Amino acid sequence: MYTCDAQEVARFTLQLDLLRLLLNSGPPMADEVLSACLRGAAVTQTDPEAFMLRAGKALAAELAGDLPRLNSILKKVSP
Repeated sequence: MYTCDAQEVARFTLQLDLLRLLLNSGPPMADEVLSACLRGAAVTQTDPEAFMLRAGKALAAELAGDLPRLNSILKKVSP
């Protein structure tokens, strides 16, 4: 396993396709991993606030049928 530098993380998270993968990964801590990933990715973006807004909208679309889970994740990623 290798760590990515900030530029690699920024490029990798430009598209939010990884959200679906993490949401469906199944481990009990998936939501915590997703939240940590988003917080870490946000600091690599040129506009972290816009990134988090996009990510929140993508999460809302993915979890439209599971509002308690969406709420829980959004609370974990808020500053």
